[in-house]
Amino acid sequence: MATIADTVGSLRVEPHSYPSAVSYNPAFQMVTNGRLRWFEPKKWEVELHVEAETQGRRDVLFDVDRAWYAINLDDDFTALLGRVHPYDVSHHHSRYRAWGLLASRQSQDRGLLLGSGMRATSLSPDPTLMGWLGFHTRWGKLDNWGLSFSATPFFIPSLGPEIVFSDNAPAYWGRFARRVPERVRIEGQEYPVTLRVDRSQIWSDVILQPQAMGQAWWRYTKKFKGWFTASRAPSPDASFPTDSYLKINENGVTAYALVHPKFFPRWEGTLTHEFDITDRFTLWTSLLAASDQSHGGEAGVRLGPATFSLLHEWRPDAASDDYRDLLGQLDVRQELFTDFELYAGLKRHFRQNDLWARFALRLALAKETKLDIGTDIFHGSDRSYFGEWRANDRLFAALQWELGS
Repeated sequence: MATIADTVGSLRVEPHSYPSAVSYNPAFQMVTNGRLRWFEPKKWEVELHVEAETQGRRDVLFDVDRAWYAINLDDDFTALLGRVHPYDVSHHHSRYRAWGLLASRQSQDRGLLLGSGMRATSLSPDPTLMGWLGFHTRWGKLDNWGLSFSATPFFIPSLGPEIVFSDNAPAYWGRFARRVPERVRIEGQEYPVTLRVDRSQIWSDVILQPQAMGQAWWRYTKKFKGWFTASRAPSPDASFPTDSYLKINENGVTAYALVHPKFFPRWEGTLTHEFDITDRFTLWTSLLAASDQSHGGEAGVRLGPATFSLLHEWRPDAASDDYRDLLGQLDVRQELFTDFELYAGLKRHFRQNDLWARFALRLALAKETKLDIGTDIFHGSDRSYFGEWRANDRLFAALQWELGS
């Protein structure tokens, strides 16, 4: 049975203030973020995640991020049943780097407010890689070499800010949602468009898509480790084929677009290396190639309190606002005094000329209580990844209580 020492979690209350008004989104928003994890080492684990806005139209997320039971047949072979991500099974370098190249191509929840939520061990935005509900096996030693295989008949696509379409009212977009065109061209004429989502084939087109991933890892030396993965899974980025048509009524002509969400499957191979030169100096590289003709790479370095990476993905259908388009990321965390820490982050697309910058302070009020105060700044054009949110600059505070031990 689990004991109090096997229960950990956190509860965060985050007031956000937005200087710029964004249509129906309030200038002040209160966000609550809760995580609770029950576990017995090497036997089972359950982790809940709840995130909700409390003002105006509300984005609400409730998810069982992890829920698995391990069957240890011997010292070298383990089977896991339940929901866990394959990167967790192999202790892959990318499992804690959800904004990195490989993890960003996995189905994941980026959080309601662009990953504003943070775990107790992280000072930067910390979205969660969503687990695979299925069967996982691991053979070998995590600290030496091993093989793993994961499979599931289900695909759970990324969740994000609320988007609501209605025939009788304008569409509603969460503050950090990605907008779709509000006008459509039919027979050479442009019309305001009413969007309808075709849910008739959600199960066959989205949910019931099998996924599988095989992994191998090895250690060249005590400080030099590598991973190789081969997987078949749907793309986390949805495609939205539409059928457009006109409808004539007493109020004139209305344009309708019927949207069919699809997540097209692809094969993918990746290779990652991590080199711990010293306790404060680490290098890593990742390469990938996929059956949809996309390929990419990432290189990064951690030097003391600073971490920097540069990633890029080449795709035949790459959009001008693609997340993995020559992106540089910098994170810095530095303890200034006892119980007083500075942290900052910068994400910039060099070809899109946009950025997301975060500056904040963390104060430890007590052993289990922390206070964060900071700001997020967005910049760029309409056609850039972060520029679409340039009206979402915000000031935030977050009071976090850690639970358990």
